[in-house]
Amino acid sequence: MTNNAEKAIAIERFPERLKMAKKFAKADAINYQEVNAGEALKEINGGRDPDACINADLVQLSTRD
Repeated sequence: MTNNAEKAIAIERFPERLKMAKKFAKADAINYQEVNAGEALKEINGGRDPDACINADLVQLSTRD
């Protein structure tokens, strides 16, 4: 988790990535294909929007020979 962050929340559609976020970042997890992500964020944060958001997409890189 980032310095001084109270909590981390992962928003993703792939269950295996959400599982990794829970395990390694101790993050709350939201599957945006199952629930409304905005409503779920507010529920997790006691009715508040998040203070900050970080886009941490994983991109698979490939190389050519």
